[in-house]
Parts: sequence; structure tokens; C-alpha cells
Amino acid sequence: MVGATSLFTTVEDLSLWAMNFENPVVGKDVIGKMNIKAILNKGDTIGYAMGQGSGVYKGLKFNAHDGADAGYRTSLFRFPDQKFSVNVLSNFASFNPSRMATSIVDIYLKNQEVTVAPKKESEKSAPTENSILKIDHDTLVSYCGKYELEPGNVAIVSLENEILYAESPGLPKTPMTPVTSTTFEVSAASAKATIIKDGSGKVRGMKVFMGGEEHIIMKLPDFDPANANLSEYAGDYYSPELSTTYTMVVESGKLIAKQFRTGDVRLKLVKPDQFSGDQWYFGTIEFLRDNNNSITGYKVSTGRVRNLKFDKKG
Repeated sequence: MVGATSLFTTVEDLSLWAMNFENPVVGKDVIGKMNIKAILNKGDTIGYAMGQGSGVYKGLKFNAHDGADAGYRTSLFRFPDQKFSVNVLSNFASFNPSRMATSIVDIYLKNQEVTVAPKKESEKSAPTENSILKIDHDTLVSYCGKYELEPGNVAIVSLENEILYAESPGLPKTPMTPVTSTTFEVSAASAKATIIKDGSGKVRGMKVFMGGEEHIIMKLPDFDPANANLSEYAGDYYSPELSTTYTMVVESGKLIAKQFRTGDVRLKLVKPDQFSGDQWYFGTIEFLRDNNNSITGYKVSTGRVRNLKFDKKG
């Protein structure tokens, strides 16, 4: 274990740490700094402070941080105004501790009153006959497509039975509930997304509000992966840095990265020579070509690693 890991604790000790924020005994000099949000070079303030994230969940201000390494998954949520904290620890790699933590919050803080400023008349949604707003089919179709969260990290918006669904490497296929004709709630991610259009009405991207932060994600140009020749990506690829080999194979029309320890990683083509993986450690895969247009290798990037090089063998 390397880097920002190797902190071991228990549910009981983590609870003591949560209470320490209310009446600091340990780290009095740094507790205050941990509430100061970071400022980017361009002047924007992000939701991450010194060692904890800050945001709003169902109108309640919170501070939180997750942890993960090997098969361990953890989450600590604190609600300072309510003097309420939840910490969840798990030794099951596919477990989602944040979702469990917010489910517990929903139980214990469901009766908390949240003061919300009344909406301006211009912000109010038009009344509808049904509880779920109906949007024109062609409009919904125009919202579908791939949206780039960050270089190589793509979210997919699709339409099924007149319901929009969002899907990304960290989010399973999830329904998007319309609030207005251009704004949707994604309850599974505690997020809200607003469609951005240009002057001609063409969809250019989305403004996503999640975890107290606002992100602008742009829509990628239309691309039909069905026309791609997946077989040219097949072969063995070796990483000198990791001293390991992944084998790319095509099975049932899908490109799959195989490795005897980690198992199969299914890859989805998102744009020419670029794939997204269904495992966190294989987030984005960008294949590289030489001057003869032959594939020479690929680069893998995730939330913690960028451009890890694999060279094609043979």
C-alpha cells in the first residue's frame, strides 16, 4: 500500500474522530482549515476542502470523505448543523458505503426541516397534469448521446420507453426524472442536470450539480461504434511499469481485456480509438497508432492514474 493509504481504523474510533470535529481535542490547529474549500487557479471554488468534501444533501450541509483500498470500502458523512454523523466500513469490494450512509441519513434526519428560499416566478415549473413531466419524444432523443465528464471519462444518456437514463463508469444505468423540459434529477447520484443549448437550439452539453459542486460537461459528436473494426485492437499488451500483460480479445462483438488475476474488463467504444472500461482501474483506454496507422499500444487513465502505457507485443 502506497500514497494516501495505510490509515487503519474501526467503527468506534472513526466515531470518536467524527465527534472530535464538534469539540476538538486532537488537531485543534487543523480542524478549522479542513472546512476551507480549495480555490482553483482561475478563481473557482471547488467542493473539496483540506481532507474532506463539502456539499448539500437534501438541503442539509454535510462534510464527507470516502476511502477504498484492496477489498475495503468506507465512508464518513458529517452533518455539522444537526450534530449527526454516519460512518460505514466494509470489507466487500463491490459494496457502496456512500449509498448506505445516505440511506441511514434518510432515516434519522427525515424530519429535519430545511429552509429553502422560495423560487422566483421565472424559475417555477409549469404545472403538469401528471406527477411526472412529459417531454416531447424528439426533444428527449436530442438529449441522448455521450457526454465527456473529463478527458476519457464518458457518461451515456439513452432513452427507453420515453424515460432518459444516465450511465457512467461510476454510475449504473439510472433514470433521469424531469423537473422542467431541460432539467433532470438523478436521485441515485443525488445530482441535478440541466441541458445546455446553443443559439440554434442544438444540445451542446449539460450543467451538473452534485456534491455541492457544479460541473459543465460537453456532448461528444455523434459516433457509431458499430462501424468500428474491433479485431484490430486484439492482441497482447505489456506494461513495463507494472510488469504485467493484458490480452485484448473480441467476444460476442465486444472488446474485452483479460488478465489472469483481475479477470475480464469489458470495454465500450466511446469515440475513435477510445474506450471506457467497466472496472474502476480501467476507466479510460486510448489506443495509440504509428505513422502507418498501426496500433502500437494504449494508455489507461483513472481517477488516480493518467496515461499508464501498455505496449503491443509482437
